[in-house]
Amino acid sequence: MTCINLPEFQDSDWEKLAPVKNRIAYLDLSGTKVSDAILDSLKGFSTLTVLKLNETVISGNSLEKLSQLPNLKLLYLNKTGVNLAQIQQLASNQSLEKVFIFDTPASAEFLNSGKLSLPFLLETGNYQLPKLPTDTIVY
Repeated sequence: MTCINLPEFQDSDWEKLAPVKNRIAYLDLSGTKVSDAILDSLKGFSTLTVLKLNETVISGNSLEKLSQLPNLKLLYLNKTGVNLAQIQQLASNQSLEKVFIFDTPASAEFLNSGKLSLPFLLETGNYQLPKLPTDTIVY
């Protein structure tokens, strides 16, 4: 399920999803008005495997609540306020494979801290391609 056409979706609208919470495997709340309060409601989503919270006001203060999602594999937190200490609280989630943290305080901290041992991969999105000889050809 995606809320791409519902940018006004907020924490109080959560009740609309409650009847189908055991059927949702993919949930995209990117660009909506949800906050950390929504993380309390997510703990009952036992079939959730992909959660996108990009470009929301999520600060990460309650991020550890996502550790209770038994099937969560991919978590997208791009352009949110999460920091590295909050991401580390997810280490107890055995199913989590990747956390995407591009353009967050966590990505800057991760790049400056060097290697960090977590049971999942952190994707910072800071990719650089090598220059190719053909990049400088002038026609």
